[in-house]
Amino acid sequence: MEQSFSFGSWLRQRRKMLDLTQAELAQQLGCATITLQKIELDERRPSKEMAERLADVLTIPPAERAAFLQRTRGELAVDQLVVAAVQPAAPAPWRDKPCPSHHLPVPATPLIGRVQEVAAVVARLREPSLRLLTLTGPGGMGKTRLALAVAEQFVAVFPDGVTFVALAPISDPALVIPTIAQALRIRETRDQPLLDQLAAVLRHHRTLLVLDNFEQVLAAAPDVARLLAAAPRLQVLVTSRAALRLSGEQEYPVAPLALPDRDHLPNLAALTQYDAVALFIQRVCAVKPDFEVTNANALAVAEICARLDGLPLAIELAAARSRLFAPAALLARLRNRLQFLTSGARDLPQRQQTIRNTIAWSYDLLDAAHQQFFRRLAVFVGGWTLEAAETVCNADDALGVDVLDGLTTLVEQSLVRQVDGPYGEPRFRRLETIREFALAQLTASGEAGALRWQHASYCLALVETADLELREREPRIWLQRLEAEHDNLRAALAWAVQGAPNPDAPLLDGSASGELGLRLCHALWDFWRSRGYLREQRQWLAAALASTAGNDPAQRPLRMRALREAGELAEEAGDWEQAQVFYQEELGLARTLGDTLDAAETLVRLALLADDQSDQHGSARLLDESLALFHEIGAAAWGIHPLHYFGVVGLQLGDYARAFALLEDSLAHFQRVNDRTGSAHALRILGTTARDQGDYGRAEAYLLESLALFREVGDRPWVARILHGLGETALLQEQDVRAYALEAESLVLVRELGDKLFAAWPLLNLGHIAKHQGDTVQARAHVVESLTILHDAGKVFGIAACLAGLAGCAGRQDQPARAARLFGAAARLAVGYALAHRIELDSDVATARTLIDHGAWEAAWAEGQALTTEQAVAYALDEAAF
Repeated sequence: MEQSFSFGSWLRQRRKMLDLTQAELAQQLGCATITLQKIELDERRPSKEMAERLADVLTIPPAERAAFLQRTRGELAVDQLVVAAVQPAAPAPWRDKPCPSHHLPVPATPLIGRVQEVAAVVARLREPSLRLLTLTGPGGMGKTRLALAVAEQFVAVFPDGVTFVALAPISDPALVIPTIAQALRIRETRDQPLLDQLAAVLRHHRTLLVLDNFEQVLAAAPDVARLLAAAPRLQVLVTSRAALRLSGEQEYPVAPLALPDRDHLPNLAALTQYDAVALFIQRVCAVKPDFEVTNANALAVAEICARLDGLPLAIELAAARSRLFAPAALLARLRNRLQFLTSGARDLPQRQQTIRNTIAWSYDLLDAAHQQFFRRLAVFVGGWTLEAAETVCNADDALGVDVLDGLTTLVEQSLVRQVDGPYGEPRFRRLETIREFALAQLTASGEAGALRWQHASYCLALVETADLELREREPRIWLQRLEAEHDNLRAALAWAVQGAPNPDAPLLDGSASGELGLRLCHALWDFWRSRGYLREQRQWLAAALASTAGNDPAQRPLRMRALREAGELAEEAGDWEQAQVFYQEELGLARTLGDTLDAAETLVRLALLADDQSDQHGSARLLDESLALFHEIGAAAWGIHPLHYFGVVGLQLGDYARAFALLEDSLAHFQRVNDRTGSAHALRILGTTARDQGDYGRAEAYLLESLALFREVGDRPWVARILHGLGETALLQEQDVRAYALEAESLVLVRELGDKLFAAWPLLNLGHIAKHQGDTVQARAHVVESLTILHDAGKVFGIAACLAGLAGCAGRQDQPARAARLFGAAARLAVGYALAHRIELDSDVATARTLIDHGAWEAAWAEGQALTTEQAVAYALDEAAF
């Protein structure tokens, strides 16, 4: 009697014949073990999808497949399968085993950091709808290492295997499918295309393929799409310098390792937690086991990691050099990164043996036109806009590629990054290591000089346009735009004054470049001042003047203007001797050029300088000479009302009675001709003059009228300044509540306008108000912020005022010796200003003096007076004292 079999019994025998446990078969089928148990007990039948997978896993011959599927559904008797079940079925010739195993290379070193990135990529791959995820980024970013860390998380999730496919050794797109097949241990047959064979194997398997280094075989991307379409349970994780550009693909741009803020370094424990620093330490210790980060080398370590853009490969190559070089010496040699970062580990691919090779790998994948565009972009520093790229890189209309299309390609190839600029305007950036490579290519091409000239000309046109726009009522947009371009402006200035970073980039015309430098400095005047870059402004003006030292007659008007600006900056920094040198040369040029107006104004400035240095005789002589010139040219040719001008001069010379009379006459003139802006300024100066004389009621009346006029004409910068003036007037009358409201409104408006420098003044007064209210913590916070701004700007008077404010805080915190030192330092810096006398009479001084004996106070005051400006500021900002 012939034995009758159920499908469950047949399946159990077949499984045992293949030497598989229930758990192993269930894993290959992608189902739970309990599900397989119920099928073998005939408690349930396999679904249509599972039946298809059973046919694959059990290697049912193609001729018997249709009947097998019918029997799994009970449509045919199972008896005829019994004979087949006890006969070992030969596996298909293109299979070594029924499913791929997990095949991941084991990294030689542990992954440092990337905790957030691993979690983010794992979360993306767990999304049911995601089939293809591409990790993109430039070479050396650690894409492969990140992909391996992610893949390791999925070994238990993909029952049919997680397979790593290394594509770096191949460059022919036709070899991608054979390489995948080889990794899956699938052999090609003659009767079926290999892609179809792969699709048949993967159709019912839950598999993760990791395709590493796809950028040089992008033409094979459609084959990946076909595999994904044929195998609905397949997921693919790709690493590539460029996306595959397939439907359904999602990108995950791999960012550089986290870096500390070099300007505000954390403590050592926190510093070593930054991924870039942690990687550097780990790799240095591999060649120098006793290495550790200390307070002495912490800044150099942070600077090394930043100089290398947080690029893992670059950090590893630099760390390998630590066998011979301490961090400071290593940092010094990173001025030429491409030449220094060589000799990588011998087991690395050739393209990763040096940073140059890594970048060259991507560069060589570009066609000639895109290579030219890539190297021309090297002239930009810190980023650029589409408009800038079009103007600078295609000035000759011979680029050979559309600029927008070219940028798109370079972004896709991870050679350029797109970021958001001010007000959503797209900007483009590149890593400094990539820019250094591009700059070398630009120099070798012979185009560097022409490109630098185009770049500097573009920057000049930008800042001269901005200079006009900043004089309008809404300067914030242009201030932010210039801030975004500041590194480019610095590069243009460096080139113009013949101090470019690359001395092999020749100047096309020394005279023209000197003029360009002077024009750049002038057009940047308002930007530099409003953003607090006064120290830098002085340096650039000095460099521009040195590069045009009076040789070219055509440059004399520009030089004369620059000398006046340099003199004003020197005065503000308290360097009266240098200011006098600048003004004397300006006066000489004015007389040479026959510019009587400039000569007259320069004589006034020299007179004021003489008065500041207690040379009343010299001051009077210069002022008389100036007045004679003003009478000579007449008010009509002057363009400003002389009453107003000499009223201001009188104030500066301390002749308040005469100044007040002149200013009131000036106000009457502006009102007769309906000049609201002139009237507003006259009222402003009258108000501050009355306030300085202690006439607070009169001062407030003038300032309120000035405020109304500035609001009428829509001059928001001056509205902010008058609000501050009113706040200061209220503060002097001890009206703290009203003063706070006025100063807070001024600060909000100033910040809206982007005027960083002026924000220091309402901040300082808000600190005074908080101090009066007994909140010394908040007071110190406001004054420290003000001091930081004014110190960066080199404003000596402001620094002195802030030191005095912080001294008052120290006194109220029972630190009389510290208060005395800070008051002493403030008084020294304020010499020549009315503030010096006010400091010694400050009520905070009197209060602090009662907390310490006379000798100790005098000694501490003397110690403060002996401090340099930098030492005083550092002492004032020392958090350890609080």
